[in-house]
Amino acid sequence: MEAQTKTICVAADCRDTIKLPQDTVTLNALGSSTSPITGYVWKQISGPSATIDNILTNATVARGLNTPGLYIFSVTAASSVGFASINDTVLVQKAQNIPPIAVITGARNISTTDSLVLSGASSTDADGNIVMYSWTGQNVTLTSLTTATIKGLTVGSYTYGLTVTDNNGATNTAFVTITVTTPTVTLVATVYIGGKTLSIFSDGSVITK
Repeated sequence: MEAQTKTICVAADCRDTIKLPQDTVTLNALGSSTSPITGYVWKQISGPSATIDNILTNATVARGLNTPGLYIFSVTAASSVGFASINDTVLVQKAQNIPPIAVITGARNISTTDSLVLSGASSTDADGNIVMYSWTGQNVTLTSLTTATIKGLTVGSYTYGLTVTDNNGATNTAFVTITVTTPTVTLVATVYIGGKTLSIFSDGSVITK
């Protein structure tokens, strides 16, 4: 009678791909043999450092895969026949960057004698931080990282832009329109001198009657 050939083999997922911020993956292996499988052993053989929850089961979880790159794990199945091993690779990809959102706050209507402060401090970045604020428009003076002062405008409409850049280089731009009008002149005082009436107005003008 011909002797039975004794064999053992093991299969795994072979290739997984995840994208940050996910940093865990389930590793699965299935061994087969002409005699019962007695155990499994997982180990990492290359790639950035990661941890394996339980190295002695056919299914386990690898954690801490928070650096983009290729991680290679190996699983070995054992039986009375011997051992069989196979690699399971995990590709970790960078998270897709979410662009920032530019927001401009400040008055929209001023007179020719007024100055105006526009602020970009309400701008946000969901997955990082804003590293640059860039203003465009007439008579703009930067007063801080996030604010700009505007003055010396004549009557008319003016458009101002704010472009914000996040720590991954993504940008977003917002625009506002400022309307400049002639200042409202009001009577601030009336003075009687030598039989004459002097009317003093808010723009510094004086009318004598």
